[in-house]
Amino acid sequence: MMRSKRILSLLVTALLILTSQSCSRGKRGVKEIRTRPIPVMVTTPRIGTIEKPIFLTAYVRGIREVKVYPDLPGKFQRFAVKQGEKVEKDTPILFLVRDIPGLNYPPVQVKAPVSGIVNLRPLEEGQYVTPQMPVATIFDTDSLRVIFHVPEKFAYNLKKGDWIKVKTGKGGWKKAKVIWMSSFLDQVSHTREVHAVIKSGDSALLPGAITQVEVPVVKRSHVLLIPANAILEEALPYVFVVKSGIAHKRVVKPGITNLKETEITEGLSEADTLVIRGQNLLKEGQPVAIKGIEGGKVE
Repeated sequence: MMRSKRILSLLVTALLILTSQSCSRGKRGVKEIRTRPIPVMVTTPRIGTIEKPIFLTAYVRGIREVKVYPDLPGKFQRFAVKQGEKVEKDTPILFLVRDIPGLNYPPVQVKAPVSGIVNLRPLEEGQYVTPQMPVATIFDTDSLRVIFHVPEKFAYNLKKGDWIKVKTGKGGWKKAKVIWMSSFLDQVSHTREVHAVIKSGDSALLPGAITQVEVPVVKRSHVLLIPANAILEEALPYVFVVKSGIAHKRVVKPGITNLKETEITEGLSEADTLVIRGQNLLKEGQPVAIKGIEGGKVE
């Protein structure tokens, strides 16, 4: 009986020793994992200018659109030009016939009042046309007029001569210059009408198209900027900065953002080394290995 108790006691002691050693090795393994440097990419905050845009629907027209009216009434005979053809001023566009009993009038020419691209109205032979009826529109399409309406909240943040961006028919964006702004707000929509001009070129936009414009309504200069994706969110927005190979959590106060960059009003300086990739894997005090530097040197 005594022998059995001694054997049992020895077995329990051995088991406790093995368990203690296993736990010790486990703790060392966890510690090694926790202290293994995380590879990150960093940058330094920069001083610059940031613009916050809004996106609005816009309507495209020719920079000059002139409707063509006949001087005299008559029946439509035929067009003298083709749809979409470029015409010069005083070029005949169509012919009208005047049927007056006892009189033989030659066909009446309806001429282009200006030069440009002609857009013909659909007319049937013999259709009666009056001087009050437009038979065509002539567009100057070397440049296009882009018309949009800015909400009251931002109506005073834009001025004549400012540049905006217009989405082209090819999916890209081209600059356009503001040439006119309404002196008042629409009483119903509470918006301000704005006109901008874009060179047609390769924009693939046509008069009558609906497109989008990017309008910078808030602009701030000489502010501290960081990549927008560097900011993480919990109760408060924060970033990670690196000092002596260690990541430190830093609460920041963001200003305006344009989705690419964000203004930082508190919490960072130009001297900080900011983590911009790998920050989602970090915790306070985590060792890091800098694998790349974006936008300049980090001392």
